[in-house]
Amino acid sequence: MKNTKLSHQIAIGAIITFCGMVLGKGLSYLYIALIARLGSSEYGLLSLGFTITLFLVSISMLGLNTGIIRYISFYISKKNNGKIKGTILSSIKISLPVSVFFMLLLFFFADKISINLFHNPDLIPILKLFSFTIPLILLSNIFANVMLGFKKVKYQVLINEVIENLVKLALTFILIYLGYNLFGAAIAYLISIVVTFLL
Repeated sequence: MKNTKLSHQIAIGAIITFCGMVLGKGLSYLYIALIARLGSSEYGLLSLGFTITLFLVSISMLGLNTGIIRYISFYISKKNNGKIKGTILSSIKISLPVSVFFMLLLFFFADKISINLFHNPDLIPILKLFSFTIPLILLSNIFANVMLGFKKVKYQVLINEVIENLVKLALTFILIYLGYNLFGAAIAYLISIVVTFLL
C-alpha cells in the first residue's frame, strides 16, 4: 500500500515536472522570437549581456550547486535540521560576497568592457542594469538547489521554468509595445529575476 502511494506521488511529480519544463521551454522560445524582432543588433546586445552576467554568476557559485543538493539530501536522511540550516547559510555566506564583488565590478567597469572589449557603447546600460541581477540570480540558484535537495522539483520547475519565463515574456511584450524596445527588454529581464528571487 505504501509503495503504491509512493509510486503514485512519483508519477504525478514526474508529469508535473515534465509539463512544466515543456511549457517553460515554449515560453523561452517565444521570448527569444520576440527579442529577435527588435533586430539583430539589439538581440546581440541582450544575448551578450545575458552571457556575461550568467558567466559571473557561475563563477560566484564556486561550484556549490551540487554540494548543496548532496549535503541537504544527506542531512535530511539523518534528520539533522541544524546541519541543513548550516549548509544553506554557509553557501550564502561564501558565495554572496563574491557575487556582490562581481556586481560592483561589472557596474563600474561596464563602460570599459563595452568600449575596449566589445567596441560597442550601446552595451553599457545593458551591463549596468544586468549587474544588479548577479546576486539575485545567485541566491535564486541557491534556493532552487535547496528545493532540489528537499526533492521539491515541481516547485523549482514552476518558479524557474514557468513563472520566470512567463513574467519575462509578458513584461517584454508590454514594454516593447509601449516603445521602450531594447531598454524595456532589459528592464523586463531584471523584474523577472526579482520575481524569481522573491518566490
